[in-house]
Amino acid sequence: MRVSGEVDSRTAPQLSAAIHRQLDAGTCRRVVVDLRGVKFIGAQGVMVLENARQHAEANHIGFCLVAEGRAVLRPLQALGMIESFELCDEPEP
Repeated sequence: MRVSGEVDSRTAPQLSAAIHRQLDAGTCRRVVVDLRGVKFIGAQGVMVLENARQHAEANHIGFCLVAEGRAVLRPLQALGMIESFELCDEPEP
């Protein structure tokens, strides 16, 4: 799934719902979240990703972020969350 724009307190609930729909569909073994189009991610957005990662792990579903640039990587590092995530180079086709 591709995410773009800003992930803040206004948009984080929409992101959470979209990711959890994929996780709960029962049809995937791995969810890849492509964040390369994200210009800003706030703490609430990072928590959405962490909650989704935990949900995926609990259900034995792989969870990977495609992230580059300061807009996403810096908040993950600042919040001490970067090591929690598997980072992918490219989304799978």
